[in-house]
Amino acid sequence: MTRLAKLVLCLLPVGLGAPGVVNAQTTAAPVFEVATIRPSGPNSGNPTFGFPSNQHFVTKSTTLAHIIKHVYGLNKGSDQQLAGGPVWMQRAEWDIDAKPDEATAAQMQKLPMLERIALAQGMVQRLLEERFHLKAHKEMRELRVDGVRLANGGAKMESFVDEPPKDGSDHWQGLRSGRGSMQARGATMALLLGTLSSQPEVGGRLLVDQTGLTARYNFKLEWTPVEGGGARTDGVDAPTLFTAMEEQLGLKVSSTKAKVEVLVIDSLDRPTEN
Repeated sequence: MTRLAKLVLCLLPVGLGAPGVVNAQTTAAPVFEVATIRPSGPNSGNPTFGFPSNQHFVTKSTTLAHIIKHVYGLNKGSDQQLAGGPVWMQRAEWDIDAKPDEATAAQMQKLPMLERIALAQGMVQRLLEERFHLKAHKEMRELRVDGVRLANGGAKMESFVDEPPKDGSDHWQGLRSGRGSMQARGATMALLLGTLSSQPEVGGRLLVDQTGLTARYNFKLEWTPVEGGGARTDGVDAPTLFTAMEEQLGLKVSSTKAKVEVLVIDSLDRPTEN
């Protein structure tokens, strides 16, 4: 089990966009009406990150580096895309409770899933800029990565159609992940790799999408966790993660070098408690 054991909502990495100052991206995003930020204490509880309800943003026992990775679309399991910044960014943990006004929450709830997640990311970015005085810029760097390409025979994932299931089951969209299993409905490659990146089997390596796939997909992925004990629903022992990706999704992982966008922290301050 990873340290961030409770992930309320897996935020979709949206990418860093064109080169330039990151702060200029978020000026159009709504702001939270109320936001409380405090250092985590011994009674903060299990690490938590996400939007449990009504676009209400909550973290517990979470480092700022982890928050930045999520809301700026960086690889969550690797530190390679995050450069600069003070040491406490990686160590100090924070409890954040931020709520939008009712009108903003209602409007966000009406948005399609991908638009709602992107807007939520922008709101958290603004919160970091205003309360932590975060300033950053982007640059391209050549890094050693694990490139994810199409295996021989191509992708084995089912194309997503946005309509209620004919069997009357829950019409959810997104990605549900556990130890040794993952199920997606309408997931992008960014969401898949963003979720995979925090798995222990990836070991902090940087996963980069080199498939060229831009659609949304349904799929089920099952593998044996590094701790052991994984099995497919048919009772057969599951393969390792990367073997499962190739056999079940048609995606092959191999080490290579690639130009990757990196978020460089220019300045960052501890917030005033409230």
